[in-house]
Amino acid sequence: MPVDQDTAYRVISRLYFVLALGAMLGGLQVAAALSGLRGMWLVPSARFTRLLGIVLIAMAVSFFLTAPLWIDGPWAAGSVSSDSSQRLWGTAEWRDLPGAYNINDIDGGLSGTSQAIYFPIAFVVALAVSLLFGAFSVRVLRKSLGGQSGAMDGLELLKSTSYPTTLKRSASLALTGWKSEVTAEFDPAKYPHGVPARLWRRR
Repeated sequence: MPVDQDTAYRVISRLYFVLALGAMLGGLQVAAALSGLRGMWLVPSARFTRLLGIVLIAMAVSFFLTAPLWIDGPWAAGSVSSDSSQRLWGTAEWRDLPGAYNINDIDGGLSGTSQAIYFPIAFVVALAVSLLFGAFSVRVLRKSLGGQSGAMDGLELLKSTSYPTTLKRSASLALTGWKSEVTAEFDPAKYPHGVPARLWRRR
């Protein structure tokens, strides 16, 4: 069956989004486990979080590369080696996989612009999922964490608190901290000749 360009684009874009989402989510889990950012763990265990991240990456890549074997698309067996405009609709064979996605964007393939759009969207979704499940992981680990967040700020807070708590505390520190920093910078006791004299000396 001949290939419809719009249908081909939808199929390929969905598969690419699954690849990007799985790889992003897996990468975030590995990084969060190694950094101890419990507020981003999908499961309340560093070892299993790291293992889960590796599995997610492997599954995403494997799914994307082998999807033409069972998902109908512009890679019907026997037509992959031909020009992308002459592709037929159907499932591929193992020997067709290396060139299955080699389709010009004007024939329904995924353009660089489309990839640049789907990639950050996948990252945002992966980050949101990590932070959502991370809140659950922190709740499960709350007893063992105790008061570890006392001296932490910024991203370090995710080691012992959920994202909403981290955001609230970081915003509070930012709102109160700038006042003390400005006061310290322009303290009259340090600069008896006035702020203008200090600024002039910096020149």
